[in-house]
Amino acid sequence: MKARDVMAAPPAVVTLSSSIAFAAKAMCDTEASLLPVVDTVDDSRLQGLITDRDILERCVSARHGSGCTVRDHMTRHPLVTAGPDEPLDDVLQRMESARVHRVPVVESSGRVVGIIARERR
Repeated sequence: MKARDVMAAPPAVVTLSSSIAFAAKAMCDTEASLLPVVDTVDDSRLQGLITDRDILERCVSARHGSGCTVRDHMTRHPLVTAGPDEPLDDVLQRMESARVHRVPVVESSGRVVGIIARERR
């Protein structure tokens, strides 16, 4: 089994210049706790990740104003990612080693094509 066989696709994404409010609404609308951050929606090249925890800890609890953008609070490289044709066992092992529960699936061009999430224990 490969990463593409279990990934959720296409993923909802936000751009570097999206507002934190937009990202939070997108998370609510899609029931996602992580969104890939891309340079533009058209080419969807991965720039980082934004999580609900990033928003709470880096923006809300720090009492930042409503002018924050995703760029201000996202997690940047190095990121744990998977390739669409990568064996699922390898992806799951990497996730376990890195202690992450969600990874973006990224083509060799850098384009985000999906998300793999595993349940927390």
